[in-house]
Amino acid sequence: TAMDKPFFINEFAGPVYFPDLDDMKRRGGGELPWVITRMPVPCHKELLEGYGDRYRERGLDKVYGSFAKLSEQHQWFAFRQLKDEIEQMRKNPEISGYAITQFNSIGPYNCGLIDYYREPRIFCNEMAKLHKPDLVIIDWTRVNYWSGQTFQANMILSHHSEKPLKNCVVRWRLEG
Repeated sequence: TAMDKPFFINEFAGPVYFPDLDDMKRRGGGELPWVITRMPVPCHKELLEGYGDRYRERGLDKVYGSFAKLSEQHQWFAFRQLKDEIEQMRKNPEISGYAITQFNSIGPYNCGLIDYYREPRIFCNEMAKLHKPDLVIIDWTRVNYWSGQTFQANMILSHHSEKPLKNCVVRWRLEG
């Protein structure tokens, strides 16, 4: 049967990130990279044209303070999405592997685990932890609680190492 064979997710990717236009201009001697300014795909060009104006018109400059902070916060948001996708796949023993597509920003797409300048996104050290052979996953059914409410969740072990597990102890803490 099909379930007796390895099942591999051969393509999934994170979102397109909000770029740090100030950093791109600084690196480009005051100009944005040609790959962004000369986008061949009309819908992508329309998204970037006026990006800075919309950022200010919507008051995001007051919320984030800079393109850098907006970009940073969006990268952490994207990490949480990728983390959830990877954990969902690792919770399923039927899935034997996966491949992240669009590993780096290319063409008009500001996406991937590394940016246009081939530098890792700010979450890459955390992302590496998700790809270890053994991973403990909290099986969230609910994520929001009021103060004083009891939190309860199952824990799942995604065990792909060849090491036998004996007398294991899980330690965790709640930050914030």
